[in-house]
Formats: sequence, C-alpha cells, structure tokens
Amino acid sequence: MTLLIKYCGLRTEDDAKAAVDVGVQLGGVTFAHASPRRVNLREAHKVRDVLFGNAEVVGLFADNPFE
Repeated sequence: MTLLIKYCGLRTEDDAKAAVDVGVQLGGVTFAHASPRRVNLREAHKVRDVLFGNAEVVGLFADNPFE
C-alpha cells in the first residue's frame, strides 16, 4: 500500500511552495463558499501553477450551485 500525503487549504503560491518542499503528493484548494480558506479561480490557478509537475491538485466543493 502506498501512503499519499494531501495538504488542504492552499491559498497562495507560498502555501503551494511549502507543500512541495515537504513532499506532498496532493495539494488541495477549497471552493466551498463558507470556508475561510476559499479561493477564487485566479488564486487556484496560481496554486496549480506551483504544484504542476510536483503534486496533483485536488478541489474541495461544498454547497456550490451546479453550473
């Protein structure tokens, strides 16, 4: 069994760099409206750009309208 490490609530490029530096395999961004860690698409793209090639990006969605 392989252990994967996921770091959730990434909001900034610095958050993503720190996650990469400690070797996470999954980086989570939150789109849940009620969360204080919620990101917009611009912020999510910046995090994704840092994680790209280093870790998979995971999105958390809760109570979001289906569009």
